[in-house]
Amino acid sequence: MRFPRLGCWVSVENGDPLLSDLHAASGFWNRFIGLQFASRLPEGHGVLLSDCHAVHTFWMRFPIDVVFLDQSYRVVEIREAVRPWRIVTPQASSVRHVVEMNPGGAVNLRVGLETRFE
Repeated sequence: MRFPRLGCWVSVENGDPLLSDLHAASGFWNRFIGLQFASRLPEGHGVLLSDCHAVHTFWMRFPIDVVFLDQSYRVVEIREAVRPWRIVTPQASSVRHVVEMNPGGAVNLRVGLETRFE
């Protein structure tokens, strides 16, 4: 993974891991490039895009689940199996961060779930 490891992403409610390895893409260019041209995303890995309100999947080779978070990392909106060559904008205005993960990774998530990084 080309981004620095942030840690494990877990549920505040029960401490269950949501992703074992979350990586942080910070800065405009790192967020813009994101997973473009990547051949795959390793299982259990995801990318956090901080200060991000929407994403695109241009030049991606695989679908992803997109999870929109508010300032306190509470799940605000979930889009599953977003295919390449899409623009994804949330309906919620409180979005401040985005997590991108493999399809099916958002199956244990729900809107309103409070999360944290360890």
